[in-house]
Amino acid sequence: MSTPAVIVSGLPADLTQESLQDYFSRVGPVVSVELLDGGRARVTLEREEDLEGALDLSGAEYREGVVLDVQVSTAAAPADDDEKHSQTDAKERKPRFEEGKAIVVRGLAVPLREQEKVREIFGPCGEITDLYIDSRGRFVYLSFATTEAADTAVARSGEELEGSAIDVQLRRSQTARRQDVRLTVKHLPVGATEAQVKELFSTVGVLTDTYLKADQQLCFISYATAEEADRAMALQGREIGGNRVEVERREKTNCFLCGKEGHIGSQCRSMTCHSCGRQGHKA
Repeated sequence: MSTPAVIVSGLPADLTQESLQDYFSRVGPVVSVELLDGGRARVTLEREEDLEGALDLSGAEYREGVVLDVQVSTAAAPADDDEKHSQTDAKERKPRFEEGKAIVVRGLAVPLREQEKVREIFGPCGEITDLYIDSRGRFVYLSFATTEAADTAVARSGEELEGSAIDVQLRRSQTARRQDVRLTVKHLPVGATEAQVKELFSTVGVLTDTYLKADQQLCFISYATAEEADRAMALQGREIGGNRVEVERREKTNCFLCGKEGHIGSQCRSMTCHSCGRQGHKA
């Protein structure tokens, strides 16, 4: 088995290895961080099981205005070989869990949160091509060879296994998911902490990311599913530290250079450096 690693793009010029390692350590132990050219870095993880958690940070804000793109790293990308660099990038962008053929399972009883058990449960639905179990057992990702198999698995939602009713849904693409699961919490009290935000907003679902901007008295949060984000909208007006908070959908980020969503101009891969001729950064 290859070492689990991801390629992170859209990084600011002043980024340090230590800060990026600290950021990705939220999903699991980080073995190393290698800074590459073009605002990219390779982050190597200790455990294969943490790979999908790292991929789910794609679209998250590293800090204000800095939106990360995270893809699976399948091979080293030499800085001095444009052809190999291009081939590697293509491989890195290949989705691990293909939309329409992948599902997310929640509510599995503790005894069933093992790969062998999960395969026993969903194997009869069709050929399983990939499987990931969250390190804390909150959810399981499964990929099937066909869309029919995935639909068959979804039909089992609500089935009770080992005393727990499972919830099975089709897993949407990263782009679609991050548009529906990202919220902004405003009007936080001065001195508010991430722990206070999590205490309230984790009551309606699994928070996958939080980013507190204390100086602006707001916090960016993301959920595992759109349904959880919808429930969080109902927390409008609830109090944190004596302040009634306001909850809003995150606005989409559009690049003024290419018009696409998910990044800003300084991170646009369509940029071409006039010094080296490569795309993805300025001179």
